[in-house]
Amino acid sequence: MPNAAAHLIAFGALSASYFAHIGFFNPYLPLWLKDLGLSVFDISLLIAVQSATRLLAPYAWGAVSDHTGERVKLLRLGAGVALFSSLGLFFDLGFWWLAAVLLLMFTHTSFMMPMSEAAMAHLVSSGGAFDAHRYGRVRLWGSLGFLVTVLLAGSWFEAFGMAHFPLWTALTLLAVGPVLRSRPVQWLFASMFFHVLAHMSIYVFFSLYMDHLGYSKTVIGLLWAVSVLAEIVWFFTQSRWLPRLSLSGWLLLCAAARAGAGANAARHHLRRASLGVYCPAVTPLPGSPARPRPGAVHRGGLWFSWRAGQRGGWVVKC
Repeated sequence: MPNAAAHLIAFGALSASYFAHIGFFNPYLPLWLKDLGLSVFDISLLIAVQSATRLLAPYAWGAVSDHTGERVKLLRLGAGVALFSSLGLFFDLGFWWLAAVLLLMFTHTSFMMPMSEAAMAHLVSSGGAFDAHRYGRVRLWGSLGFLVTVLLAGSWFEAFGMAHFPLWTALTLLAVGPVLRSRPVQWLFASMFFHVLAHMSIYVFFSLYMDHLGYSKTVIGLLWAVSVLAEIVWFFTQSRWLPRLSLSGWLLLCAAARAGAGANAARHHLRRASLGVYCPAVTPLPGSPARPRPGAVHRGGLWFSWRAGQRGGWVVKC
């Protein structure tokens, strides 16, 4: 047990540091790109690079992990290369340079959570049963990391402008045929399409929309932080609620609530709450008798969201 506890602490630290980077990078990357003078269409194309890498990178890195067994070394390698590549953001060499830098960086970060989540799901499972209580207590550290950085970054950018975005990016980076024919896996892929689509549309356009309405960067950060509080509350208390419905039931309830929300800030907050439900509900599903490689199922629907990001940028521009 002491060894297992040490592993859970390590996973908590990884989750906190990874989502601290995401909490800084995803909300403020569109604003930084806008500050560079890029159009909304170009911004949506650059943001779509993240989803494009998630379509392939987790599969490739998962295969390497399966064949080498060196999961920890691969995570360290990914973090190191991402940190090095982020230095390219300091050079303003145009659209294609930014696309290449983001491609290299996202290729080495997009696999980190699927790989660590697969390992953590195994660690918190006993006798084939997924321990939602232990998972939630570890995973909430990721939301806390997101919460802290999104607030601090909003205040910083409000006071000093977006010119320091590349530096902050570098700092936050320190820290199968039969399966695909399975009906449950196909439904899981379908849910991923729309779940990730909802995330990417918000990540690309929410900060830009709030900025367009005249909100300060501090307030934008506060709105993101309030939404993450819903995640934290859920992760901390989920062991009470999850047994009341099946995992599939929670996914359906989450989707129905999300679809019924209005097109306003409350919808953004509900989306974050739905993420808190979605993560623990979907994490154990790939552990069925037909086991895909770690992280493979989690990234199945991203081609659709990538194309939607491109088309969404075109629609907003028009």
